[in-house]
Amino acid sequence: MKIDVDFEIFGILAFYSAILLAKILVMPVLVAKQRINKKVFANPEDKAFVPGGEVSIKHTDQDVERYRRAHLNDLENILPFIFLATLFCFTNPGIEFARCLFQLFTIARIGHTIFYCAPRARKAWLRFASCGVGWVINAYMAFSVFMYNF
Repeated sequence: MKIDVDFEIFGILAFYSAILLAKILVMPVLVAKQRINKKVFANPEDKAFVPGGEVSIKHTDQDVERYRRAHLNDLENILPFIFLATLFCFTNPGIEFARCLFQLFTIARIGHTIFYCAPRARKAWLRFASCGVGWVINAYMAFSVFMYNF
């Protein structure tokens, strides 16, 4: 079996993967910022981060949990995307089509976080739509890889 891959597609994938991985790295910082601002922590030793040390220890703060869930959703969607997109590159897709898929997925993931976390943009239907777009793209790439090798 000969592997014939256009390396330009890998460059495009690397660019969008870097954006998505940077987003994954930013989310714990946003969770920590939310915890510090609200003085709500999961562990008693974390009170060292707050002047005066007056903090609440709880696991149910709505705002903190919202950021944590957004981060978890990124992990559940972005990591499979990177793996599937890498396999998808071996199916010899058109460069512009692949770029469109990668770009659309990236925009959808950023939109998902905005629609989930930003107070003025919290719209369940937009969050659902942006998550759905990412899911459809992942499903399409998985199906394409399967059919290409079937």
